[in-house]
Amino acid sequence: MEFELHHQHQPADELLDGRSGEPARAAEPLFDLVEALADRGRRTAADLYGAPGWVAHHNSDIWGYTLPVGHGEHDPAWAFWPMAGPWLVRHLWEQVAFGADDGFARRAFEVGREAAAFCLHWLQEMPDGGLGTYPSTSPENRFRTPDGREGSAGISSTCDIALIGDLLTIVTDLAERLGINDDDVVAAARSRALPRLPAPPIRTDGLVGEWAMDVSYPEPLHRHISHLVFCYPGTRPIDRDLAGAVSASLDARGDESTGWSLAWKMAMRARLGQPEGVESLIRLALRSKEADAGGQSGGLYANYLAAHPPFQIDGNLGFTAALAEALLQSHRDRIDLLPALPAALGPGQARGLLARGGTVVDVDWEIDDDGRVALSRARLRATAPAGAGNRRVCFAGAGVSVDVPAGAPVTLTPADFVPTVAG
Repeated sequence: MEFELHHQHQPADELLDGRSGEPARAAEPLFDLVEALADRGRRTAADLYGAPGWVAHHNSDIWGYTLPVGHGEHDPAWAFWPMAGPWLVRHLWEQVAFGADDGFARRAFEVGREAAAFCLHWLQEMPDGGLGTYPSTSPENRFRTPDGREGSAGISSTCDIALIGDLLTIVTDLAERLGINDDDVVAAARSRALPRLPAPPIRTDGLVGEWAMDVSYPEPLHRHISHLVFCYPGTRPIDRDLAGAVSASLDARGDESTGWSLAWKMAMRARLGQPEGVESLIRLALRSKEADAGGQSGGLYANYLAAHPPFQIDGNLGFTAALAEALLQSHRDRIDLLPALPAALGPGQARGLLARGGTVVDVDWEIDDDGRVALSRARLRATAPAGAGNRRVCFAGAGVSVDVPAGAPVTLTPADFVPTVAG
C-alpha cells in the first residue's frame, strides 16, 4: 500500500513551532500544568516528606492536585507514586532537545531543578554504598513476597531509578547549556547522586528486573512495562546486553494488551530497531474491537478511538509517536532514517519529521526486490537556529555527514551514504 505520513518526530503533545523554535501553543497547557504542579507540589513535599523541591503523584487534575489519592486506603501499586515530577520534566526537556531556545531552557531548568531537589532528598543510601528508593513502586505491577502474598511497595524499582537518573542528567545538561556553575542541587546531582545510581538490573533469566529484589510476579503478562522506561521515552545509552534484556522482557510480557500499552511496546520495539515487532503491534492496534479478543485487549472502535477499554487517548497519540520512532530516530547524536519501518507498510513517504536539534526531515522509501525497505531520498532543513550545522545521517549500516545550512534544504540519495562499521 502507498503510505504517507505528516507528523513530527516526537510525542503529539510536544510540538515545536517550526518558524521560531519556540514551543507550539498546543503544548503550552501541559507546561502550564507542570508549573502549577511544581507550585502546589512544594507544600506536598514539605508536609508529607519534609523535603525540599516539589513532588506530585499518580493522579492530578486541572487544579494541579499533587497528593496521593485514596486517603491511604488504595493499593500502592497505583495510588502511591511520587515520581510524576521526573516523568513530567522530560516533556519540557524534549522541547529543548528538539530545538527550543535558551529562554525555554531556563523555564525547564527552574522546574527541573526543584524536582531534582526532592529526588535528592528521596534517595537513600543502600548497604552496597549506592543510592536507592524505598518504599518503591513500579506502576502498576506487583510482586510475590517470600510468604506467597502479593506486594507492591519494595526497594528501588527500576522505574524509580531510571526516572531519577534521567531527571538529574537533564538538570545537569540544562545547567551546562545555561552556564550555571554554582548551583548546589546541580553539584549534588552531578557528583553525589549520578555516579551512585545503579544500572538497570539484568536478572538470571535474562530479563530486566523490575525491583532491586529478585522476585516473581503474580501477573507475568502485566500490561505495564514501567521498568523499561529507560528504553523509551528515556534516551540513555543501551549496550547490546541491556538491549537484549529489554527485548526479552517485551517477549515475556507478550504483545497482547490495551491500546496505550500496545503503543508503548511498539515505540520500544522501534527504539530497539525491530521492524517485525513493530508490524505485529501495528496489526493488534489497528484491529477492530467489534471482534472482541477478550480481557483488556486493545484495538479500534468504529470511530477509530483506541480501546483501553473503555477509551484512552494514549492509544491514538502513542501510536503516531511510535510510528514516528520507526521512521526516524535522533537520540544518539545522529539521525537514523527508517530504523524500524516494517516492509509490510509498502512504499511511501513521510513529511515534517522533526529530529533533535531542530532539523526537519522528509523521507521517501521503496520496497526492494528482496522485500526490504530501501531509502529513495531524504531532505533535511533547519527550522530553528540549532537545526543548522553538521549532522550525521545514517541508514541501514551506512552513514554520511552533511552540512545543513540555515534556510536551504539538503537532499540525500542512497549514493551519498558510505558503509560504516559503527552500529
